[in-house]
Amino acid sequence: ASVFEVNGKKYIIDVNRNISERKNFERRLKEQNEELQKINSELDRFVYSASHDLRAPLRSMLGLVQLFRVDDDASKKEDYLKRMEKSLNNLDKFIQDIINYSRNSRLELEVEEINLYELINDILEDIKYENPRTIPIYANYSADFTIKSDKKRLSIVLSNLLSNALRYQNPDRESPMVKISAELSDKFYFISIEDNGIGIGNEHLEKIFQMFYRAHDKKVGTGLGLYIVKETVSMLKGEIEVDSVLSEGTKFRIKLPLINP
Repeated sequence: ASVFEVNGKKYIIDVNRNISERKNFERRLKEQNEELQKINSELDRFVYSASHDLRAPLRSMLGLVQLFRVDDDASKKEDYLKRMEKSLNNLDKFIQDIINYSRNSRLELEVEEINLYELINDILEDIKYENPRTIPIYANYSADFTIKSDKKRLSIVLSNLLSNALRYQNPDRESPMVKISAELSDKFYFISIEDNGIGIGNEHLEKIFQMFYRAHDKKVGTGLGLYIVKETVSMLKGEIEVDSVLSEGTKFRIKLPLINP
């Protein structure tokens, strides 16, 4: 603005320019740069950790193959084969996690109506041999409960959580169990998966959704599962929270918005 005088009268010239579009562009550019930095950082961590975790079961396999060849004790060969099978299963799980991570990051949402009872049964059929114990699984929802969401992504989320619920059972507990609950409100679906397994220490709860973070050193895991769960739930525009008490059990609760296909 500038002030000038004409015939004894003072005037002000005020020039305004709307820079909203530029500011919006700068804001979007900043958000994209921050997202790119996050992706690059995660990619660096992913490549470093993945190369180690992919090689570990392969090195184990190679060592067991050598032992199998040179050891003439027939009683030990069965043990070698079991160890090889375990290494192969670990490798297969890691590769599957990588595939799920890739799919979640690049595929568009495909919303459809899903029968939750049928989806859970299919998942349990796939993972039923992950724990040698027979563990009762209770369903706290009706057989016709449906949810509108992306079936592939929802399957990834529930498969990881159910697999963990079975894998991290407390071997000393006489009555292990897993409970699955689902309900619908006006605007959201709520799905919870609860177990009475070994639980998670309070110091780990804020970190369990980080890439390659393992809360249990003595248990086999890729460290990618819960990270993928968190990222997948975010892609579904939902939220996930966890409550856990060490040696008592864990409960994951998922909140998903109603989406029309």
